[in-house]
Amino acid sequence: MSLPDIYLAEKRAAWKAMAGVAVLSMLSSLCLLALPLYLFQVYDRVIASRSIETLVAITIIACVVLVAFSLLDTLRQALLSRIGIGFEARMSGVLLAGELTLPRQTTAASLRQLSEIRKMVASNVFPNLFDLPVMLLFLFLVFLIHPFLGGIVFIGMVLLLSIAMLGEFLTRERVKETDEAASAAHRTLDNLLRQHETIRALGLYPQSVAHWGRDQQKHLTFLLQLLARTSTLSSTSKLIRQLIQVAMVGGGALLVLSDHVTPGIIFATSIIAGRALAPIEAIVGGWRQLKQASLALKNLDTRIASFNLPNRQTPLPRPVHSLTSDRVIYIPGPGKQPILKGISGVITAGQNVAIIGPSGAGKSTFARVLIGYLEPSGGQILLDGQDIRAWDPVTRGIHMGYLPQQVGFFEGSVRENIARMRIDDPPELAIEAARFVGIHDIIMRFPEGYDTVISEKGFQPSGGQKQLLGLARAYYGGPAFVVLDEPNASLDTEGEQILFATLKRAASAGIASIVVTQRLSLLHHVDKVLILKGGQVDAFGNPSDVMPGKLVRPVPNKAS
Repeated sequence: MSLPDIYLAEKRAAWKAMAGVAVLSMLSSLCLLALPLYLFQVYDRVIASRSIETLVAITIIACVVLVAFSLLDTLRQALLSRIGIGFEARMSGVLLAGELTLPRQTTAASLRQLSEIRKMVASNVFPNLFDLPVMLLFLFLVFLIHPFLGGIVFIGMVLLLSIAMLGEFLTRERVKETDEAASAAHRTLDNLLRQHETIRALGLYPQSVAHWGRDQQKHLTFLLQLLARTSTLSSTSKLIRQLIQVAMVGGGALLVLSDHVTPGIIFATSIIAGRALAPIEAIVGGWRQLKQASLALKNLDTRIASFNLPNRQTPLPRPVHSLTSDRVIYIPGPGKQPILKGISGVITAGQNVAIIGPSGAGKSTFARVLIGYLEPSGGQILLDGQDIRAWDPVTRGIHMGYLPQQVGFFEGSVRENIARMRIDDPPELAIEAARFVGIHDIIMRFPEGYDTVISEKGFQPSGGQKQLLGLARAYYGGPAFVVLDEPNASLDTEGEQILFATLKRAASAGIASIVVTQRLSLLHHVDKVLILKGGQVDAFGNPSDVMPGKLVRPVPNKAS
């Protein structure tokens, strides 16, 4: 089942569960008739008959009904909370996976939207939507008691609904603008936090605060204007409801004085009118939250349509032949110039291939296309003759390794990070990967060896150690093809020798290594060199053929 199908199924299940809550809500609201009926009986029967037995009986009945209301209302709120939290719990992991499939603009937007929906479903505002049908029943009851009083309630409903419609007109665009401004402020803040090292080193505190402050000020300005409008609407709706209550009491008194109704009707109809008008007043007061949740649901529908989480595909066997680039073109976006312009080439199992070229030639982009992180705009990447997009991404990830330019780690132990967070794998596999790249002894010098926890507030390996740990992660589990983007950028001479020895061992094990590099010393340890210029293949072949006379003398490889 695809991600959109899962989402639609979960949404349908949530709506179905809410239908049951709606029935429960109607029963709960009907229980509130106990109080006006009790007052009517007290004033018109008990006082007139002076019957203690009748008073006790109707009091017990009223209390039982009100207790039932309390239980039903508690159950209703609990069920709505369970529906909202259950929907978020079942969808959050799927949405995170969907966000991670995006090559660009990966954010937590869908998770924030999901949280906004859950908050609304579990709020005190949302249940009032279920009370709207009962509102009509209450209006009908007041009309049955007396058409004049029913007319007053009807006018009140029309006025409150008009306030709600006015609220929609006045806040529609402002809610959208406020939401967009908040998203922009979040993006700016996230970017600044990622640039923490540069900001701290260069003392860019005033500039950072000012940069974020402009977006945050815009958000808060829009929010202040939105709150002013919604507060005015809410206050107006409260005023109308109070005026209707006064009109109901005054109208009832007028009818009593003219002998059309009994005194008990004044209190009973006043309470029923209050219950009829309460849902609309609550909805008007919570209009901003309802609009934000509605906008979040709409944005979530749109966001999910952009996800590319594949269905469960048939796991293919371990690739053993080749990784082929067939006329690959990559364009970063509409109206942008292509970065890759028809790159073709074949890398066979056990080969070491270096990708070199000037800055901006497309080397790292090509590496990301090879590994499957970026999808080509034209052409295709073939893994053993099969389009890489046809592979199940989890299975493909097992058979491929990747070391990005900027090496990052999950918060977890060294072993867990080398093992790609596959915590159920045997620990021996992580140790084998470390021994394969020759860093077992380095890890054993860490504070707790393989159990050393890497975290922001705890242990942080040096730049060279990060490269080597990332190298072990890339070769974890004996993948068939490994892509290394500038693997020696932070390595000293000893670290480079470890890298060269790893490439030699990988080739002997039948593992193909594709290395993006700027250092010519690495070219003595590869079988082929691919030179990119301007996003095109300038040359592809043996190092001595494509770069005659330009290779430096290799450093003796003691590690191998």
